[in-house]
Amino acid sequence: MAKMRYLLLILALLLIISCAPQAQKKEGLILTTEDNVKLSIHYTPADSDKAIVLVPMLNHNKESYDAFSSSLEKDFAIIAIDPRGHGSSDLDWEDF
Repeated sequence: MAKMRYLLLILALLLIISCAPQAQKKEGLILTTEDNVKLSIHYTPADSDKAIVLVPMLNHNKESYDAFSSSLEKDFAIIAIDPRGHGSSDLDWEDF
């Protein structure tokens, strides 16, 4: 059930971002979950209706994809997220 909420949260974020004006490069966003956990997100807009969501591996963060995502920025909007306990998001992955 929690995985489904997480997926719906990401899909809602994609919908919100796709409707937002695209004037800036790499924007830092904070998403607060239903249980009050803050998730850190980088959003890079593009002149495209396509987006890629990047979720890092265990004990990594959204910045792990910086080199990779820079090669995709011209064709895709990029959403890089720090899941719970990773990077700048709340909690500690070792406590799960």
